[in-house]
Amino acid sequence: MKSPAAQRLSEVMKNFPGVRLLPGFHVHWRETVHVPLNEGLDPLGADGRLAPGYFEEVARRAFVLLSRQTDADDELILVMNGYPARPGVIGKYLKHPKLKYRMDSGREIWHDGEERIPVCRLILPCRKGDVRWRPLLCAISGRDFAGQPRLRHAGSLYPPDVFVVNETKRSIFHMYDDRGVDLFKQSTE
Repeated sequence: MKSPAAQRLSEVMKNFPGVRLLPGFHVHWRETVHVPLNEGLDPLGADGRLAPGYFEEVARRAFVLLSRQTDADDELILVMNGYPARPGVIGKYLKHPKLKYRMDSGREIWHDGEERIPVCRLILPCRKGDVRWRPLLCAISGRDFAGQPRLRHAGSLYPPDVFVVNETKRSIFHMYDDRGVDLFKQSTE
């Protein structure tokens, strides 16, 4: 039997037939919009080091997109995948520490070619105001850069993925790293 949060996620995902919240999921949905986040930005300064403020600017751009996609009273489901370990600490990105006790977990298998990779999933029903979005988005943007704020992925083959599923608007927001965001909307057909 599925937990209440997993059941809610399953219900909203029925609006996206064939889509699973796993790497490469965007190729299975025709209503996908890709938005680049680092256009006009260079992560490296003239001295070859990381440019100050780069990740903060990428996170700011991502937050603007997320804000356009969500209203304060929208029902959201924050989904975080680890491959195969738990995706790490989410509590520090929540405004109210007790929210983490509403979190559910689940497991799934991701088929990457011939390889079967276990996925550990954390599922948190929340609202826009429950999450510290800028630090979370900044951590996602730094996932490929050592020494930057990034989501923990000790014991995982890949950095965690974070999806924001909007139950109210039937949409999905997925920032994969500093390069961009994939936005999904329920088909209008």
